[in-house]
Amino acid sequence: MQHRQYLPCPSKGCAESAYAPPSEATKNDEYGGHSVGVYFALVDYCAAIRNTEERQEKAQKFFSNDADYVSFMQVVQVQRDKGDIDRQRELESYADEYALKDEAKELAKQRREDALRAAFGVAEQSVVSGADFILNRPETPVAVWGDGDDVLLAQGEALMLVGKGGVGKTTVGVQFLRARLGITDKAMGFTVQPSKKSVLYLACDRPEQAARAMARVFTKDDAAVLDRRLKVWKGPPPFDFAQHTDALLNMCLEAGADTVIIDSLKDVALNLSEDGVGSAYNRARQLCLVNGITVVELHHQVKRGANGATPNKIEDVYGSTWLTAGAGSVVILDGEAGDPVVKFRHLKQPINEIGPLDLYHDHETGVSTLGEKADLVALAQHTAITRLDAARAMFDTDKPTPAEKQKATRALEKLVKSGQLKVIHGGVGAADTYYPALAFVPKQAEAETYQQEELDAP
Repeated sequence: MQHRQYLPCPSKGCAESAYAPPSEATKNDEYGGHSVGVYFALVDYCAAIRNTEERQEKAQKFFSNDADYVSFMQVVQVQRDKGDIDRQRELESYADEYALKDEAKELAKQRREDALRAAFGVAEQSVVSGADFILNRPETPVAVWGDGDDVLLAQGEALMLVGKGGVGKTTVGVQFLRARLGITDKAMGFTVQPSKKSVLYLACDRPEQAARAMARVFTKDDAAVLDRRLKVWKGPPPFDFAQHTDALLNMCLEAGADTVIIDSLKDVALNLSEDGVGSAYNRARQLCLVNGITVVELHHQVKRGANGATPNKIEDVYGSTWLTAGAGSVVILDGEAGDPVVKFRHLKQPINEIGPLDLYHDHETGVSTLGEKADLVALAQHTAITRLDAARAMFDTDKPTPAEKQKATRALEKLVKSGQLKVIHGGVGAADTYYPALAFVPKQAEAETYQQEELDAP
């Protein structure tokens, strides 16, 4: 985009305003043309201190949208606070553009460092001792969204909600938002820890639709909380986060947010299928995470899975592998646009895999409810079960994969360890059978029947 440059000096109250392209020297400046942004920040400042609405409107219209605006206005505020009239006049005169540019850069750098230390308690250096890094941490991830070992979003990790358009990604994201603001304590039945600061919602894709989704779950009673703690950015951000990897962090800091919800990824970084873009965006994400900012991303899947199957693997998430590699939790919602019931699949987990489960959307209230997971203890109440039975129940399929059978085995063994189930080991070439700890041991013939079924299964 070609920047425009304000030519006349506003400090004299000129009635005429002329605009022209920046000079070659400005274009090639090491600051990437941002000095032009300083000019427009000056115009805006001069208009504001004179209370001239017409001039301020014109300044904003031609302002280049560079990051200098925020930085420069901090410089202006410093002079206001000092009451330095001479410095204000110097600012108005445009006498020292490059000095102002450097001052704005230095102030912006200092402001970011101060914000990181004060707002998030970040140490001056990222290097910590090996003992602190390895040993001084909880045994299990701290849940931002989840209960016990069932964690959808862990502290210090990102959550990616994936699915086709219209399957309820925004609906789920808004329910998490409501709980994160402290208006309720749960979303989809799982506990959400309230944020300590503001939440920044990037409504990049169809912001009016996001507003309608929010209006279904928020009421006028929530106005004070929404006004104080929710910041919404409408439309695509001013920077491509893969090209400007500190832009997302800076937006969060400017909003005073410790949580950001991105709706959706395709609007904040272009060409996500390229590994270079995916890796660069992941850097932007990790900068937020390491500075204490929780990241939730809404994203899209490929049109169809391998060989035309329903997308249900991590590889079915659209884009570079570095997008999912850098996320701590990935959930896919499988269904068609507008479906009241979709399949909830936890493709990548901090601890336990949650589901697959049915997810029920109430489109009138904007509330989603997860169906009950398979109760393996109840399943084994009357007759012993094998890992094949467990896998069929857990994954809602007649032909579970070897990986699904292994997950079912881990679930069964966990119930044995907790004392809820007991196991009869089938020995070499025979399947193990499981039954409730308080029930009688099944007859040997019955156990052998289940073992044979397990062995015969594909």
